[in-house]
Amino acid sequence: MKVTNLTGQQMTLAVGKTDFGATGENGQTMLEPTGDPLYSLDPYFTLGASTVTVPPDGTESVNYTIAIPLNAEPGGRYGAITFDTIPGPLPNGESGAAVKQELAGLILLRINGPTHEQLAVASFTTDKSFYEYGPVNFTVRVKNDGNVHEKPTGQIVVKDMLGLTTAKLTVPSQYVLPDAIRRLSAELNKHLLFGRYTATLTLQNGSIQTLTAVVGFTVIPWKLLLVIFVILLLIWLFLWKSRKRFGRAFRILAGKE
Repeated sequence: MKVTNLTGQQMTLAVGKTDFGATGENGQTMLEPTGDPLYSLDPYFTLGASTVTVPPDGTESVNYTIAIPLNAEPGGRYGAITFDTIPGPLPNGESGAAVKQELAGLILLRINGPTHEQLAVASFTTDKSFYEYGPVNFTVRVKNDGNVHEKPTGQIVVKDMLGLTTAKLTVPSQYVLPDAIRRLSAELNKHLLFGRYTATLTLQNGSIQTLTAVVGFTVIPWKLLLVIFVILLLIWLFLWKSRKRFGRAFRILAGKE
């Protein structure tokens, strides 16, 4: 694993290892010194160095070894290599606080074998049920009930009230860790829409699963329709009040008066 020094000064970093897990629904991770033993990579990998010195604007590599025993449980294992700055000594006779920075490189490992792969659509929603204009934002929440990380792919097909396809949207493919929910987003970037629409989500977990979900929404540009209605009403009132004059004019043109 490589680490780059973006400063203009030489840095000595302490190298360590730890577990990590998902936190939140937007792909955030949290380092866990004592992670779940079921998913811990810590027992299976060793570091080649405890410190590394990186020159200014330079890059250094740290070697590590992963060794999986034959009796290891199939599934996902998750670990991280951490790089911590080592604060320099304070001048003699001075006291104070030092700021330590930590950087982590994540390792996602799959141990082959009869794993349990199970995804579910926790929810498929739009940010509103009624719109005046687009765009329309979709949120997909995917839950991983298995024991290995997954990266589903899929799309959202939007159809209008006549059953015609309005758009096909690609759902971003992101990793979902075990026992976690990952929030994915897509946008129907069209301004002028009208009527009732149905959006169908299709997610595929490789060849193992095909997940579907449906959500509906309505788009009515009511302010625009109100303006059109008022204009048509004014035209109708003008014609209604002027009907006698128009009738007499038509009769004159026809030579009946």
